Amino acid sequence: RTYTWRTEFDAKARREFDKKAGDRLRGTLNQVYKMPLHKEVSFMTDNVRAEFINKRKHPDFLKRSNQARDNRLSGQTLEKFDLGHRQVLKAKKKDGILPTAAEVYESTHSVFVANDEVELMGDKSQKVMGEYMEKLEEYKNKGIEINPDKVYLEVVGGQKKGKVYGLGSASQMYYKSDPTSQSTASSSTPSMIFQLSSQVDELKKMAEKTITR
Repeated sequence: RTYTWRTEFDAKARREFDKKAGDRLRGTLNQVYKMPLHKEVSFMTDNVRAEFINKRKHPDFLKRSNQARDNRLSGQTLEKFDLGHRQVLKAKKKDGILPTAAEVYESTHSVFVANDEVELMGDKSQKVMGEYMEKLEEYKNKGIEINPDKVYLEVVGGQKKGKVYGLGSASQMYYKSDPTSQSTASSSTPSMIFQLSSQVDELKKMAEKTITR
């Protein structure tokens, strides 16, 4: 099966592919680095693996890694007060197209690291996106066309108390427990965004006061 798009979207498609491929590769390499040496890595020779590990231990790399870690930790201070508003805002339509649930999860669980690169935060996020991409590939190889949002829901284990892991308050924008409530939920989205944004502004002020003490 061949998929095409209008030529004016070539640059955007290239950027999206580079970003997703880069995130996937970084996640895979992070897993390789943490693997015990006695476990074989099928796509790396022993010499390449040894060189890769030595590079990860180089002082320059450790310095950049520690800086990225500090950046993540400083971001997590405010994240404790996150009521899911970021997920809602990220889920707003862009160019008239609603992003997939996985795209919202990825964008709200990533941080900037060295050289303006973006990296998923923590092993859990890498695991979720890794399994999501594998599931998509699995369905594609079987010739099954499926809504990507259904694949994400399958990977994270479905809904729990009306919420979906990683989406926060944006869950109801993608998954409706009652099909008849779809129009009501959609019409209430703008006011929900406003309310959440107001609450988060207040909580951020509280967090900033806590940090400065």
